Amino acid sequence: MKKQAQKWLMLLGLLGVVACSPRLSDAPLSSGTETEDTEGNRWQETCLRGTIEAFNMEIDRYTGWLQTADGEQAAMYQQALDYLQKELQAYENLSPAEYTVGSAWRYIPGVVMGTYGRDTLPPVPERIKLEDAWLEEDGLLHYEGMSRSGPFYTLVPTEPQPGIQTGVHYRMEIQPIMPVSYPFPSYYVCLYTADVLK
Repeated sequence: MKKQAQKWLMLLGLLGVVACSPRLSDAPLSSGTETEDTEGNRWQETCLRGTIEAFNMEIDRYTGWLQTADGEQAAMYQQALDYLQKELQAYENLSPAEYTVGSAWRYIPGVVMGTYGRDTLPPVPERIKLEDAWLEEDGLLHYEGMSRSGPFYTLVPTEPQPGIQTGVHYRMEIQPIMPVSYPFPSYYVCLYTADVLK
């Protein structure tokens, strides 16, 4: 009886850490448990919300660009908007269980700007570890070794990011989910882990 009570206290402690921390554990808590399923669903839901936000952010960009464009450029922006709105609707109708990380990993058809749409998009990357990264107000991650030509990472969903504060340095693990329409390599990413640097 005493051992069973200790197991429950340990499990409750683990659940408290997962619920209160921005860090998601790499290792499953135990094979086939409800807790593991819950954590997997939480990650799927986070990335799905991030993908939906990425589509909304792209729609805002193209809507703004379209207001000052004309001719072929306006036609390209309108085609991109039509595509993005269709994709957004499809993703809004997905459940987290139906979502696959990297399913939006593609260029918008017909859009070319700088390397975007011109270079071959590499396969969906595995999670990327940043040893020293910090978040700016616009959701852009800055990191040690970052260059003027990228790659650039925009954190989505931008809200909520429990415990993540702008300007604070973290060791992060991020998952790219979708390219940003930008002349240099730029990607929307979901946060997997974040540990404050001391």
